[in-house]
Parts: sequence; structure tokens; C-alpha cells
Amino acid sequence: MLKLAALALFIGLTTGCSVVALHPLAGDQAMPVDPAMAGLWRQLGETDTYRFTVEDATTIKYCELDAKDENCGTFQLVKLGPQLYADLVPDGSIVPLHLILRVKISADEIRMAMLEKVDAATAPRHEIVGKGDTQQVVFTASTKELQAALPRLAAKPGAFGEEQVLQRVKSARPPADF
Repeated sequence: MLKLAALALFIGLTTGCSVVALHPLAGDQAMPVDPAMAGLWRQLGETDTYRFTVEDATTIKYCELDAKDENCGTFQLVKLGPQLYADLVPDGSIVPLHLILRVKISADEIRMAMLEKVDAATAPRHEIVGKGDTQQVVFTASTKELQAALPRLAAKPGAFGEEQVLQRVKSARPPADF
């Protein structure tokens, strides 16, 4: 999901507000992909456009158009309690890092916010990398531990960053029988 994910990770790395996981959030609980999610999506208020394609039964691949495939990755969805989350893995890392987003999906809109702040005292197994303003929380907990802890972490005010919105790009072409 996006340059947005890369931007959020960069902001997190430079402001000390970043949370990543070494292990997947979704794991074997990943939801089946809805093929209707495939297509073009644009961030509200921006010109960045992303192509979503179905990679396998539980994984969606995203790539920013006009970025020469430099801003690509995959995500899987998992429902924990009543809340839907995305386990997003940007391409290009030596060690795949998992970003956790809270998402709400409708036919033509995806609302998402990245997990940015956790209380280290109540977080699942983790390491703190960096010093001062560049500290980053890296969850080392297993997938099952992450799934068990996330609803509690998500309930804390301010845990997630600003909500971003993607809207489906409607085709400007007339129907084939037009």
C-alpha cells in the first residue's frame, strides 16, 4: 500500500514513532483476497496511483504507477475481533519488515492508518532500535503473540497515525457495447 507506507516508515524512522514487526501479523489467519480489490487506486488529494493485483489466494501486490516498480510490496488482511488490519510488506528490504495498518474497506474506498506508537511497557516481545529521536520499536513476537496483543495495543488513544484514504480510479472508457 503505498508510497504512503514508505513515507510513514520514513517519518517514523526520523521522528521515533515507527513500529514494525519481524514476523507476519496475518500468518495462517490471512483472509482470502476479494478479487474486486484488483485495479487502480489513488490517494485522496494526491496524484499517486497504485495498481493492486491478486498475487495468490491471500495476498495482494501493490505497485505505484510511474515509479518504475520501485515502490511495490504486498499485503494481507486479517480480522482480529471486529477490526480489520493489513499486514504490509514493502519490497526492497534485506529482512522483510511488516507494517501494521488498521483498515476499513468498501467497494470504492480504503481507509487506513498505520500503527505508529506503542507503550513499550505493555507491548509484546520487542527490541528498541536506535537512540533518541530515531528510536524504533521492532516487534520480535510471533504471529500468534502479535495477533493476541494487537487489539489491546490498538485500543490505546494515538496508537495509529493519521488516516489516509485511497479511492478507486474509475475507468474513463465507455463500456464495450457503447
